[in-house]
Amino acid sequence: GARRGPPPKGANVQYRLHIVNHVLGPDDDITRFEYMQKHNKETGPALVGVELKSKTDYELLLKNMQQYHINYTELKKDDNAFGYLV
Repeated sequence: GARRGPPPKGANVQYRLHIVNHVLGPDDDITRFEYMQKHNKETGPALVGVELKSKTDYELLLKNMQQYHINYTELKKDDNAFGYLV
């Protein structure tokens, strides 16, 4: 199920719990959480890696992010930032 233990180093606990409890499915895992701007952790961008159990969970993830007004940019394999996730 979704990882509900200690947050990754540098993660805002409250924000991470919001994502886990309302956006991720029961079988999704956060594989990486890193703020991109160290001085703007409350509202700045973060790199978040999510591992889904099934490809069919992807549409639900996108729907949940839209419902909770989470702005996101999907990274493709040829994006520079994609290398941080693998």
